[in-house]
Amino acid sequence: MTDGKRRSSYPPPRPPEPRGAVVATHDHKQPRGPFLILGTAILLLFLSTGLTFMHALSVQDRLAALETDYQALKIQRNQQLSDLDQKINRAQCDLLDTLPITALLDAAREKYGCGPGLPIDQLSPEAQQELGASTLLSPQVLPDDMLPGTPDIGGLGPPIPPAEPGD
Repeated sequence: MTDGKRRSSYPPPRPPEPRGAVVATHDHKQPRGPFLILGTAILLLFLSTGLTFMHALSVQDRLAALETDYQALKIQRNQQLSDLDQKINRAQCDLLDTLPITALLDAAREKYGCGPGLPIDQLSPEAQQELGASTLLSPQVLPDDMLPGTPDIGGLGPPIPPAEPGD
């Protein structure tokens, strides 16, 4: 320091700027607008992703509940159908049990697992006389005009005679 002045590490103060003058300054601040928009967009993206995930979980829970309800209703419906089938079979058996023992009704009794039916001797005399003329009562007894080997079609009447060789 040759001139005797001491050097300071700070520059000398500037004179004040006049009012209304444009100050040419240089600062290192970043603009806030783009970063604020970007931060808001990222925040909204995370928020919408979270809400979508929560909605998906609630939909999954509702679907699981609906599936459980559907299975329960399916089991209930199958049980009701089974009960209805049993009631129908019981009603058919009750009806078949009130009818006399005949060859025509034996197949139906066997199909529904019913009892043998009403014995003929329990019928009124008029009903016995009416059914006595029919070949339907006793499937074991063949009518006189039925030839051995002729198929019995459930006792609906006499068999059809075979065609003669000139017809």
